[in-house]
Amino acid sequence: NVGRFIIKQVRFCIGIDDQLGQSISVKIPGSDIFPKIQIKALGFDGQISCWGSTTWWNSAPPTTPSFKVTAGDEFSCALTEDFEAECWWGDTTVQFADPSGDWQQLDAGGKHMCGLRQNGSVECFGDDTYGQVSGVPAGVVFEQVSAGHRHSCGVELSTGSVHCWGRDNAGQVIGVPSGAFVTVDAGWSQSRGARDNGTFECWGCQGDNRG
Repeated sequence: NVGRFIIKQVRFCIGIDDQLGQSISVKIPGSDIFPKIQIKALGFDGQISCWGSTTWWNSAPPTTPSFKVTAGDEFSCALTEDFEAECWWGDTTVQFADPSGDWQQLDAGGKHMCGLRQNGSVECFGDDTYGQVSGVPAGVVFEQVSAGHRHSCGVELSTGSVHCWGRDNAGQVIGVPSGAFVTVDAGWSQSRGARDNGTFECWGCQGDNRG
């Protein structure tokens, strides 16, 4: 029982081997495939509510009024009503200072996070083992960004082209289809994009449904 409040946004993810982005964690009885689920709810008052296990991360969110929340692997970030970023972590994950300045979007991935500035530039923070942080294409103005498990993608504002960077073990970076997209979602080892006609295209790993 989480009390009575109106939910404006809920973020939840189910992952294999405890690796996908999360918000709170509970054990599903008899399940070894989806061992954790975590949930975050954002009320109309801008307050973030979390419930579930706190074994791997601190589930106590900041109290600053926020309008977006995003969850990665053992960390979470919120976009406050002043368009600033506030992040919180567990004890074992890669940590980084709260990104300063104004943002229009934040997206948490595996152990990294990417943000979209008001001017369309993208900056990423956290684990950079595969270039998922430092590989942001120079000089590109973006309209949306997505952080995956170990790669990141963004949609270019002027053309709708998708750019991806980071780990490319399954073609999730180099396999980007040509043409314009309106949104992109970077997953585990797969990426997917939505066209303006309502169709979707996926590229990368197809074998385990973790994209």
